[in-house]
Amino acid sequence: MDLLVAIGAEKPEFLLTGQTLRDQGMAVAGMLASGWTPEQLRQVIAGRPLPDEITTTVGAIISGRIRQALSGPVPETVGAGTYMSAMSVGVATLPRQTVIPLQNCDRCDHAFRSPQPGLCPGCREDVTA
Repeated sequence: MDLLVAIGAEKPEFLLTGQTLRDQGMAVAGMLASGWTPEQLRQVIAGRPLPDEITTTVGAIISGRIRQALSGPVPETVGAGTYMSAMSVGVATLPRQTVIPLQNCDRCDHAFRSPQPGLCPGCREDVTA
């Protein structure tokens, strides 16, 4: 819950309270335990502005963003670096990992992974058909 409270303090439009804060706090705690970093969760929750026309609650929007993020694998957080083997025999270099951010579709507002904003695969298919 601390991360959600901190996000709400920084960006009041994302402030959650009461049962919604508790429910989403449990989801965020599970994500942190499974390997998500606080920075990644900040991006998922508040990395994009809220829609111009909100027809639901902010809690529902955040819940949807969290569900969408959970539908894929935990992003890799290991960058280029080294580690010692278990027997201290030598040092190996880990490959650089690329994390593709979540974007909201410009047309339908569904989240999808892409290095740049635009249309989700479904809307791209509709436009080209």
